[in-house]
Amino acid sequence: MKKVKFYFVILISCACMNKVFSQDFLAANTEKYSEKSEVVSMKAEEKSDYKWIFYSAVSDSFDDFVLQNAEKDEFGQRVACLKTLVSKYYICKEEIVPGDPTMRTVIRKPDIYNSARKVEKHLKKEVKKGNLTRQQAANELAFVLEVAIAAIDESNTESFESSLSESKSSVNAQINVFRQVKLNHLY
Repeated sequence: MKKVKFYFVILISCACMNKVFSQDFLAANTEKYSEKSEVVSMKAEEKSDYKWIFYSAVSDSFDDFVLQNAEKDEFGQRVACLKTLVSKYYICKEEIVPGDPTMRTVIRKPDIYNSARKVEKHLKKEVKKGNLTRQQAANELAFVLEVAIAAIDESNTESFESSLSESKSSVNAQINVFRQVKLNHLY
């Protein structure tokens, strides 16, 4: 009876291992095909002026949590909700020492976050000067914030962040870096 149980356990473990290996094999092979399709699509899009492609999950409507936490903004409710999402995704509070009640604020991907804030301040000044309409500035800021939200979960943003960092002296140059991002919407 012990031998039967032993062989049964071995049979079950072999079946499970086969399933695991087949899933890994499938995942490895689909990555190759998807990489090839991304290379082809990247070549097609390199002809345009896009340097980066990010996937955006920002929808046209927001959930109740975002709507309740969004403060009034001079650029409208959509920009206010996007700013709330940017703060939610980029700003983290963590304990300095476990058990100590003091918290420190950590900003994930600070080059992107700081650039987005800098663009917002710049657009507010441009509207006050009369160089931009409020709607133009709202559209520009909404796009910048959507790019920032999309970039938070992207794994390969080093070149994007370094471009923003290099163009730190000019806000218009930073806006142009944001414009070089193509957003593929997931919805």
